[in-house]
Amino acid sequence: MTTPLDRTVLTAIRAGMGSVRAPGSHDKVYKDECLYSFDTPFSPDGLYVNLKTWGGVGKDFLSFDSGKTGNTLYVHLKYTKLPVAEENAAGNEAKADAEAASECPTVLGIGVEGGFKLDSQKYEVVKEAALAVVSSPNGDAEPRVQRVVFPNEELPEFLSRAVQVILDHQGVTSQTDEAAWLADEDPRPISKYAEGLMQLENGVKISSDPSTWKCADSGQTQNLWLNLSDGYIGSGRAQVVNGETIGTGAALKHFEATHGMYPLAVKLGTITPHGADVYSYAADEDCMVTDPKLAEHLRHFGIDVMGLEKTDKSLAELEIEGQRWAFSRITEAGAHLLPLRGPGYVGLRNLGNSCYMNSVLQLLFALPEIQEQYVGRFEELVKGERAAAVTDPAGDLLTQMCKLAQGLCTARYAPLATEEERKEAAENNDTNFTPSVEPRMFKVLMGKQHPEFSTGRQQDAAEYLEHVLEKLMRAERMGGAGSKGENPFSTEGLFKYLVEERLECVESGKVRYAEKSDLFLRLMIPVEAAVNREEVRKFKERKQETEEEKKEKKKQKLTGVSDGGGEGGIGESISMTKDEKEEQEVLPIVPFSACLDTFSQAEDLEDYYSSALGRKGPAQKRVRFRTFPRYLALQLKRYYVDTQTWQGKKLEAVVDVPEQLDLRSLRAKGLQEGEALMPEGAVEETKDGKEGEGGEEGGGVTPDQMMAAQMESMGFSANAIARALFAVSNAGVEQATAWLFEHLDDANINEPITLSSSSSSSSSTKGPAAAEVGNLAAMLGFTDEQAKAALTATDGNMERAADWLFSHADDLAGAVAEVLGNVTGVGGKDEGGEGGVEYSDGEGVYRLVGFISHVGKNLGSGHYVAHIKKDGQWAIFDDQKVAASEAPPMDLGYLYVYRREDAMDV
Repeated sequence: MTTPLDRTVLTAIRAGMGSVRAPGSHDKVYKDECLYSFDTPFSPDGLYVNLKTWGGVGKDFLSFDSGKTGNTLYVHLKYTKLPVAEENAAGNEAKADAEAASECPTVLGIGVEGGFKLDSQKYEVVKEAALAVVSSPNGDAEPRVQRVVFPNEELPEFLSRAVQVILDHQGVTSQTDEAAWLADEDPRPISKYAEGLMQLENGVKISSDPSTWKCADSGQTQNLWLNLSDGYIGSGRAQVVNGETIGTGAALKHFEATHGMYPLAVKLGTITPHGADVYSYAADEDCMVTDPKLAEHLRHFGIDVMGLEKTDKSLAELEIEGQRWAFSRITEAGAHLLPLRGPGYVGLRNLGNSCYMNSVLQLLFALPEIQEQYVGRFEELVKGERAAAVTDPAGDLLTQMCKLAQGLCTARYAPLATEEERKEAAENNDTNFTPSVEPRMFKVLMGKQHPEFSTGRQQDAAEYLEHVLEKLMRAERMGGAGSKGENPFSTEGLFKYLVEERLECVESGKVRYAEKSDLFLRLMIPVEAAVNREEVRKFKERKQETEEEKKEKKKQKLTGVSDGGGEGGIGESISMTKDEKEEQEVLPIVPFSACLDTFSQAEDLEDYYSSALGRKGPAQKRVRFRTFPRYLALQLKRYYVDTQTWQGKKLEAVVDVPEQLDLRSLRAKGLQEGEALMPEGAVEETKDGKEGEGGEEGGGVTPDQMMAAQMESMGFSANAIARALFAVSNAGVEQATAWLFEHLDDANINEPITLSSSSSSSSSTKGPAAAEVGNLAAMLGFTDEQAKAALTATDGNMERAADWLFSHADDLAGAVAEVLGNVTGVGGKDEGGEGGVEYSDGEGVYRLVGFISHVGKNLGSGHYVAHIKKDGQWAIFDDQKVAASEAPPMDLGYLYVYRREDAMDV
């Protein structure tokens, strides 16, 4: 029976109905999470959904939201988790054992589907809904909220229908998850050769007994691939598993020997009723694919998929097997780590391959400057004057940064814990001791319109950090505290620095100096400098000997197998393999100094156009730091492209990266006494990546997007790909990749292509070309002076220049004067730095703040973990897991962040 409504409440409801709207199925309804905090319907006070804007807010923001939107009616959602009672302890234990046995990880991750599991309690959810009437909202004052349990027959029909639509709506979380899934749907594409696959009537039949399978070429019994056209069984490409090399590439050789007529092959041992590993060797696919007719194609050779069980490792499982040592070291698995809780020690839930984002965010929000900006200025940025202009808080980057800061850096979700509580949680393996939040809105916002970060696929953490810094630079510039959008703080400015490039013509001895900005110190890992080359060589020899012995033993077992002894022979082989897992792979140990030398040593250029000679000739290029940034982001380039498979791979090596880094010897000195400058001239980069006379970089050539997409999977950055495709005029992926290998050491390989890359003979750079200025001015309706300032402020990038002009519309004259009046120098303004970002500078001595490590064979898979030093103690941030670190793996890191020592207390 419905409780009668109080007349006063009913009057307030009717008064507020004028602003009520019912959303459509495609409208965004934020019913799962607060726009300004991480409050959800599961929070103690639940979540309130605005019936005018459909935005969800926690109770602390209810008065603010009601005052801002002029709405007084909300849907109040309150969810409660109740543990599911154990019905049969013995039965549950047996079931748990069975589930554990069947859950072999296929993904390098924790707490994600297919990954290493977190212990979790099963719950049932009790959902309560009500209409909330907010009265007398006044800024941050506590609002008076009257709740009407829903449904209620006395509510007006229109209002009841609007509330019900909110309750039934899919919600933004489900919409964005579905969009990411669609963007990432079928990461293994359906092969276009599957539908009309040629299958020969050659009488070949394949036994369902795995003990009879062997490579027709080498006799190997592992890593076998069945060609789905002619029934040929060949071993796959060579892979190292537990110190053993399996595979000779016979399956690929067979495809080539048959003139590419039979492209599809299935991996024997992975076939189940649910599918299998299928590879297409065709040049226009050359990847793992899906074969919708796999069961039919296998039936042609007498194989019934319903009768097969998985006996061999999938490619994903092979990667897991080969990475367990690194995974264990980087995640500190097995160590009895004390969990942490409190401000700065909050986990980030994995949203599905989002560990790259989680690691970057934990590292960023460990910086006191970021905390001061987004915790200290929370009220100003979220509720201050700019709040009126923010119509979509979920789409406002500064609001979402403040939200993250509140979630990660305050006690709002992370009450401090005592040492005793931590020890008890560690002893009881309490996975819920450290609270965690879900950065869904931030992920969606940062991935908006980005071809990779909008998907659910794994990404490169270094590229993501660069993407975040660029987005923050624009948002901070446009959304500062001043009335004219002026904001002296720049997150990007914490990392950005100047380098000096010195070019010397070998024949004339004359020099040219130029400056450019950068965000990362990217270092190669020269494996040839390893101090344990002899040990690595001996290990490889032992591995080869072991492989030969195994081949011989397997041949003997295969020839000696009786009708009933097949399983026993294979069992002995497996046992032998287990015994031989004891020796850990010996990795090259490369001194960090050797990596730093790849940056500091002079580079020889063969075809440099010297204005002193008037022709090309040999030259040397040397790079030094013009400024030392407050924070130095250092990337060890662990990824490369295998020229045989054209796939991105990881360079496994141990590098003794130091906690303290002294770069003072690499300070730029500028023009020295006795040096003579080359004559001035238009010296620009040519399409082969060298410097030459005349022409514009970019030259009207637009990188082919299809080719770029193929090359992204190889692990190259988007800028490097664009440069390569331009250099070969979009001739093809193979040509562009070959060009990249020749230019991987180019200092500007990962920088954006600019319309003009002229460098001058002094420490200042020339302005944009007159044609570029005129084109931009005519296209957008600005003056030539304004267009020149925009191009100068954005390194000649037309798209960013247009954005710069519109974003400075409030005080364009002042912005133009500031840019065109700048002189780049130490501690000065950034001439190419987005409207006046100041370069920080100081002594070049750094202390390690934290680092991000990656486990996996390539950037398209694997797992990221962050280690950060806080309060003098190293802590591990592994998605939801936050604990005191016992052995931070500094020698296996990928991306490191250092803080300048003379800025520690600034």
